[in-house]
Amino acid sequence: MLRPASDAAGERAESAQSRRKRARLRRANRRQKLPNVVVVMTDDQDNTLRGMDSVSSLLSARGTTFANSYTSYPLCCPSRATFLTGQYAHNHGVLSSDSPEAYNSLDGSSTLAVWLRRSGYRTAMVGKYLNGYGVNDSNF
Repeated sequence: MLRPASDAAGERAESAQSRRKRARLRRANRRQKLPNVVVVMTDDQDNTLRGMDSVSSLLSARGTTFANSYTSYPLCCPSRATFLTGQYAHNHGVLSSDSPEAYNSLDGSSTLAVWLRRSGYRTAMVGKYLNGYGVNDSNF
């Protein structure tokens, strides 16, 4: 399929802009004095990581691991919200994993990522935040 020349030029400019942005981030990473923090949180595990020895060893080679972990609430969203806020479910208000009640109850302005950002960290999140997050409520 042929694209108009203006689209191709726009893609080249966007690509060059993306390269410049990545270069700026690499320079900022080299200047950063704060330690790196990577949190890997999995969901619904049933010993699956035991079969992934190389993944586990690569992730834990230069970090901290926990042999045991406990939760104060047995559902996904309330437990995740507890991790993100440091509060029990009755304090952060996420009492269900059913959308939209799950994510609508969380005050996203007071979470671990926000606190880290305010302390000078660059933050990113990949994967699940809370069930239904970002989905139009009318779909439920």
